[in-house]
Amino acid sequence: MDQQPNRGNGTILKHRTEGRTLRLFTLLPGALPRYLGAYALDPQVPYVRADVRAESGTADRSVLVFRLLPLDCPPTTLPGTDAVATELQLKRTAPLQASPTPLHWSDLLPGQKAAWTLSEAYERHLRLTEGHEVTGYRITLPGHLTPFPVQLFDLTRNELVVVRAVTARSSLLLALGELFDLVRHFADTPRKLLLLAKQPDDTFLELCAEKNVTVSWPDGTGTFVRAPSV
Repeated sequence: MDQQPNRGNGTILKHRTEGRTLRLFTLLPGALPRYLGAYALDPQVPYVRADVRAESGTADRSVLVFRLLPLDCPPTTLPGTDAVATELQLKRTAPLQASPTPLHWSDLLPGQKAAWTLSEAYERHLRLTEGHEVTGYRITLPGHLTPFPVQLFDLTRNELVVVRAVTARSSLLLALGELFDLVRHFADTPRKLLLLAKQPDDTFLELCAEKNVTVSWPDGTGTFVRAPSV
């Protein structure tokens, strides 16, 4: 579940108006708590949001990252954070290397592993079979800390790729929303490609055609079928 600026987090956010001082401690396994000093929230940007893996490992969730200013001493052991973006940032990466944190195969869920395997196969197909130039992107929105990864972008076609190995209708509709959200941040609006593990039903293909979205899936012979948009 995503964190919200209420309850305990709300108490931190209202510490100035309620006359409270934020006092920080660190607690490491096998060690006594260590006092770090008094802090206050940054009055300009008190917190930003970041996406992290849930403790259960079942899904990503959005958490609050509080921005703290020391009141009585400089921070010596707290890790710093990247600067919050003040404008849209687009940074190219190697294909399949756009995640802001390293991905470990053992941490991925079965659906994520299937999507990754599908992405690797399509990336190889683009480069080796079609001779296309492929890249990735990290998109950081103003006021955000964590970039949104675009793992595959076909530069030759100017086509942004979103991958889904699960073809449940709800998952496909979320993928469509992701496509439309991501492409609007590029100056030269890219074409939209939804890469799936298998052919979806005709009603979904009709929806994609109406929305100018191309759908592709492996044909079982090492190449990929494309259902062209109209």
